[in-house]
Amino acid sequence: RRSTSATGRTELAPAATSMVILHVLAPGAVGGLERVVQSLATGHRALAHRVCVAVVHEPTGSEHPFVRSLRGTDIEVVPIEVAPRSYLAERSAIAKLCDRLDPDVVHTHGYRADVVDAGVARHLRIPTLTTVHGFTGGDWKNRLYERLQRRAFRRFDAVVAVSQPLGDALAAGGVPRARLHVIQNAWDGAVAFLDRGAARRALGVPEAFDRRDAPSLRTHREGEAGRHGPAVEQNRARAAAAGAAALLH
Repeated sequence: RRSTSATGRTELAPAATSMVILHVLAPGAVGGLERVVQSLATGHRALAHRVCVAVVHEPTGSEHPFVRSLRGTDIEVVPIEVAPRSYLAERSAIAKLCDRLDPDVVHTHGYRADVVDAGVARHLRIPTLTTVHGFTGGDWKNRLYERLQRRAFRRFDAVVAVSQPLGDALAAGGVPRARLHVIQNAWDGAVAFLDRGAARRALGVPEAFDRRDAPSLRTHREGEAGRHGPAVEQNRARAAAAGAAALLH
């Protein structure tokens, strides 16, 4: 349930029934998936649910950055340190955690958690949910993992896609429509962004720009932020080349 405060900010009201939610992921140091899980866990806790985040990673000798990002919150964080390819040890740790928490749902993120860990919850008859954040392709090993992940989606009780095109692709790949939900990523308001004028000043971009006045590409600026796979990078490069050619004519 949502309400609007006096400042106009949307606020979350406590849920009528509290749940125990276990998020599982094998995060990188930073990224979109990691930020989404952080926002989801924080939002679930604000709704008065009990939230635990299991963070699977290899031993590093120091605290994982994602674990550190959740410190100081009212969220239980359980680091699961496993050696490379120690999948049985990883599954055993997830099983012990499920036995202790008795979660109402296990929510996995990313191909490792989807393929390796979700099956533990299903074996224990715990409902499973995955959020699909997209696919990056890459080398043969990464493509193999993503292929296994796509097959695993069909066994989840619910699958969330973060965009409509992704949802359509998952349905075409065999995920039953009845279990497929499209929920676009949202901004939780935790980061303050520059307004248009401040961003232009910070980047050195004039307030007004007419490309007809540009004698060369030196006065033309393009920017993009995001994490892309090789195929997307190639598309972006082709689009940038086409844009540059248009400016020269």
